[in-house]
Amino acid sequence: MKKINTIEAAAIVGGIAAGQCEESYMQLQIGSNDSCQLVTTCADKKGNLSQTWKEAAYYNCAA
Repeated sequence: MKKINTIEAAAIVGGIAAGQCEESYMQLQIGSNDSCQLVTTCADKKGNLSQTWKEAAYYNCAA
């Protein structure tokens, strides 16, 4: 049996493996208010998705 270090074990046991996250910008409009959000979508080793939303500068969403 091969011994592994803590960082290698974290990638196997749980957590998010490097390269499993994608970032995108989304423009939201609620009533007359516009906002730009940075959306980070991550997949764990079982393929379960999670998203986090963070306020971003408006020019990131302007096309």
